[in-house]
Amino acid sequence: MKAFLFIIAIFITSVIMAQQTGADNISNDQIYLADARIQLHDVKNYTSVFVDSSNKLTIQEIVSDTLPISFRPVTDSMEAQPKITYWLNIPISALGDIQNWWLLSEDQYYYVDVWLLDNRDHILNHQRTGLFVPRSQKSIKEDPALNRVLFSAKSGELVHVYIKIYNEYSPSVISSLQLRNPVIGFSGPKAQIMSVISSIVFVFAILSFFFFIFMREKAYLFLVLIHYLYLYTTLFYILTCFLSIGLSLRIPISLCRLSIYCQWGVGYYLHFSADTL
Repeated sequence: MKAFLFIIAIFITSVIMAQQTGADNISNDQIYLADARIQLHDVKNYTSVFVDSSNKLTIQEIVSDTLPISFRPVTDSMEAQPKITYWLNIPISALGDIQNWWLLSEDQYYYVDVWLLDNRDHILNHQRTGLFVPRSQKSIKEDPALNRVLFSAKSGELVHVYIKIYNEYSPSVISSLQLRNPVIGFSGPKAQIMSVISSIVFVFAILSFFFFIFMREKAYLFLVLIHYLYLYTTLFYILTCFLSIGLSLRIPISLCRLSIYCQWGVGYYLHFSADTL
């Protein structure tokens, strides 16, 4: 009988201690401790995800206890599939005051909403970013192609970050999520290298086109089409950025389908005409 009462006492004590850890019942090893003396933090390993196939849940429903919502850790191979909403959750505790740092992802998402909540699930602020979100709706207006928002927390404060991701047409790998001090900036060597390569390819494409016009040699047309396939993704990306960010227009799905058909058509032509050119 004493052993039974002892087990009940231990169980009740465990329940009470679990309730005192916070509304989301998060243990200390699941909370990212952001030291303000360190300028760059990778928080992906502390990120959990919930898949909302209905695309209808709100932030209030996500943080409430009324629905059976369960977040699970993000894996290295996880992709955000199109037309499905993904909710990310990152609990961050600040070690030192953090003021207007960047919460940044190098992955390309179409529509991103970010909420910062306190330990009682009260919304501190709501921000938007994403490739197709107009510049006027973003908290950071510079370099609108970057997916980033502002993060602030006082020393010792626990902030729950909820990120809502929605892609319209293509999947994106959830591979990077950083908390970064703006003083160190953001260097994109990959983007710079690709810009240089794309510029060189574009010059060669123009030269090949003029050689084809003046020399009437079909081999140069073959080179032009190869260069076109390489440059097409970059050109279409620039077009979508101009329409969505510059003009605040929604990209029609018919335009995306037409771009895919054009690539298929050029690839088909190159494959079956390579021997005759």
